[in-house]
Amino acid sequence: MSSGLVRYQDLKTIFASEPKWTHPIAASARPGSDSGIESIVRQRLSAAGHVVEQQVAVPGVGRVDLRVDGCLFVELDGFAYHSNRAAFENDRARDIALAMQGGMRVRFSARQVLGEWPQVLDAIRAVLMQEKSRATPVGLPS
Repeated sequence: MSSGLVRYQDLKTIFASEPKWTHPIAASARPGSDSGIESIVRQRLSAAGHVVEQQVAVPGVGRVDLRVDGCLFVELDGFAYHSNRAAFENDRARDIALAMQGGMRVRFSARQVLGEWPQVLDAIRAVLMQEKSRATPVGLPS
């Protein structure tokens, strides 16, 4: 949907002739994710009771994949888009820019999300507990 090739309102029609088990998957789709892994994480975190915002614009940093519960930024890195020196260095510069503003960010690989989801969720919950226990959690732009 982010590419503009498919519109959200067309999903029901597109999936009408597909097996019924695919209908709930299509119904849970939302515009805003830049990748399938972002969609998966958004859906899993939402199902676990978290508020998830996608592609949050942070001044001086750029867009961040997800913001969870208004205070924890989550980046999801697939190897295909983060496998060269420039992408690696850019990610570190963005991490520093966010940290200088007081923002908390965690990064997970697509492999971790797909193969180690319970550990990923535990890590997110642990960092959220720490962040929410701060005197003033930093969620940055709303």
